[in-house]
Amino acid sequence: MTHSTSDSPYVLLIIGVVALCIALAGMATGKALGRFGVVVDRSTDSKGFSQLISTWYLVAVCFIVYFFYKIQGASN
Repeated sequence: MTHSTSDSPYVLLIIGVVALCIALAGMATGKALGRFGVVVDRSTDSKGFSQLISTWYLVAVCFIVYFFYKIQGASN
């Protein structure tokens, strides 16, 4: 039986942790990473900045929760 990396639930955890790190780094520096590599500064666009940071947090939480859901389903 072959094991694929995409079948592993730990990929979900890694993506969630990376998204969480991007959100935390954005909060610390005041610069949020947007789509296509666009950087949004807190001082110039505060609403866009807060939306991007909250989106990164939401993505992180969704991936981490889904990871725990997959782990719980695998143990049953």
